[in-house]
Amino acid sequence: MKPIYLAVLFLSNSFLFAQNRIDSIFLQKTLDSGIVQYERGEYDKAVKTLKKILLSENKDTSPHILGIANYHLGYSYNYLDSPDSVFKYIAQSIAYFQADKDTVMLAESYYMLGFKYLVLGNYNASLENTQLAHQAYVALQDTLGTIRSLIWISLIYHDSRQYDLGIEYGEKALELVQKTNLPNANEEQRALNSIAISFDDRGDYDEAIAHHKK
Repeated sequence: MKPIYLAVLFLSNSFLFAQNRIDSIFLQKTLDSGIVQYERGEYDKAVKTLKKILLSENKDTSPHILGIANYHLGYSYNYLDSPDSVFKYIAQSIAYFQADKDTVMLAESYYMLGFKYLVLGNYNASLENTQLAHQAYVALQDTLGTIRSLIWISLIYHDSRQYDLGIEYGEKALELVQKTNLPNANEEQRALNSIAISFDDRGDYDEAIAHHKK
């Protein structure tokens, strides 16, 4: 009986391995299709495709695949102007990226939440998430991400009428841009603009004009 039992066990394990392999290939292909649709601007189609991954979730599903699916669902809903769905799916992506220890995608997810909360005027939530993104970018030594997050923090402080802090963080971003000689001049201009608008709304018009002209 023992050889028969071992043979049955072997066949059962082989079947489960093969099935998991098939499921993994299906999920990756579905994810790839959803991302392509998203990149083409076909956001409704991307939502339908990516939700198939969530419906197929089981205990063996890769947290990376689930994280990426939720992340692109959040971005798709951003373009479909559905903020509640943005928050829902980006928050879910963060949970999966934390499980997968994916600091790169965690930074991007926090940055997205910071962006969306600012658009809706929730300055505290925007600042909290952008600071988390900033900490992750610094840990990753991602200079461009660090600059982007500093500029966004500057804009948050400007919009919440904390102009001194808006100037401070804009200057931190500008200093880092100039120190690293990034080829993308847009970041330098964005940093200068973030400083200028805080000077302008604080009433320092000469400083505002000077930074707009740089």
